[in-house]
Amino acid sequence: HKASKRIVDYALSCGANTIVIGNNKSWKRSSDMGRKNNQNFIGIPHKVMIDMIQYKANLAGISVIRTNESYTSQTSAVDHEKPCWENGNQSRKRQGKTPINRRIHRGLFQSNNGRLVNA
Repeated sequence: HKASKRIVDYALSCGANTIVIGNNKSWKRSSDMGRKNNQNFIGIPHKVMIDMIQYKANLAGISVIRTNESYTSQTSAVDHEKPCWENGNQSRKRQGKTPINRRIHRGLFQSNNGRLVNA
């Protein structure tokens, strides 16, 4: 409860009106961090945390969007693209759009106009 309250309070202090939470189905099943780390990681109740954030954010007047995290490293929020297959690298290559791979390396992304952004 404390962590979810801090998240909502932080969003309020920043003046945010929307919180976007990445949520992938069965994402914990394929974790491979070693035996001990997997045991610790699987026990973290992420769904409960997301539900608490959503409940407290709705009380504060903040909308919460749960989204699939697929293609988020291949699409540009700066260019107002939705993270979906049509905006991914392979689809852009088939459509003849450039730059094909806009994720330069971890943490560095190139927008359509060439601007470098921290991913």
